[in-house]
This record gives sequence, structure tokens and C-alpha cells, in this order.
Amino acid sequence: MEEELEQWALHDCSAFRDARGPDEMKRLFERFRATRGKPVTVTPTVTIRLFDRVWTAFVKRWNLEGREAFETMLKKREADRARLSVGELAGQVCRLSWDQDRRCCIAHFEDGCPHCRELGVARPDREEWRRIVEAVPVTEVERDVIGRYQRALDEARRAGRA
Repeated sequence: MEEELEQWALHDCSAFRDARGPDEMKRLFERFRATRGKPVTVTPTVTIRLFDRVWTAFVKRWNLEGREAFETMLKKREADRARLSVGELAGQVCRLSWDQDRRCCIAHFEDGCPHCRELGVARPDREEWRRIVEAVPVTEVERDVIGRYQRALDEARRAGRA
């Protein structure tokens, strides 16, 4: 027999202790879900009933950890995701490349960057990429981010996620 647990509807902020305003709690929930790569809207496979359960877990975690500890954990997760996520790293690689006035980034050369593709930039072949980098050499900062991007991409491929 399934135990009846206390449950709150999605965005019901009545049970939070030391909560921020309702709109800020919704944003914190969305940020928390995003750190785990989870959706924040109903889809054919993600129902409102599921979101009620997930929101309830969010309420309980907030109340158990407390406001300060929860927000500290969330900031750390966001930083870790930005540092380790293939998509986030590809975005950083792309921004750094465009900041150097290159017409595309190494992520586009290697894998097809969504931002470069959105701009209608064709993927360069090996020779064209060599010329791009000769014209504007890669900086040390870029080298560091590119290294993290390539390691994260390799790890994701080994795990079957990319």
C-alpha cells in the first residue's frame, strides 16, 4: 500500500520556511531543475502530477537544508554545471572565439556549434580551420576552456550522452 505523503501543488509556496517571494521561489525551482538537466514545463512525458511531486521534494529539501545552505548548494551546482557541461563549455568556447573576431569556433569545427550554425556559418574543414587559427591564434584562456570542453565531450561520448 502506498504511503500517503504530504504533497503540495506546483508553485504552492505555503509550506516553505524562510522563503523568498513566490516568483523568486519559482525561479529557484527552475534553476535547481536546470542544474540537473531536467525540464521545467509539462511535456507528453513530464506531467503536472510529476511536477507536483518534484515541487514537493523541492519544498522538503528547502525546509530541511534551510535557505542559506540551499542557495549555496544551488550556486555551487550552477558553477559546476557551467564548468563541466558539454553544452555550457561549447557556449563558452564559442563566445571566446567570437570575442577574438574569429568567424566560428573550434566547437563548430569539431562538432557543429549550435550558435555558429544559427548564424549560418558553414563548418570549416581541417585546412580552413588551420587558416582561421593562424590568422587569430588561440589564447591561453581559450586553450583552457577548449581543453575542458574536449574532456567533457569525450566523457559524454564514452557515457553515451553525446
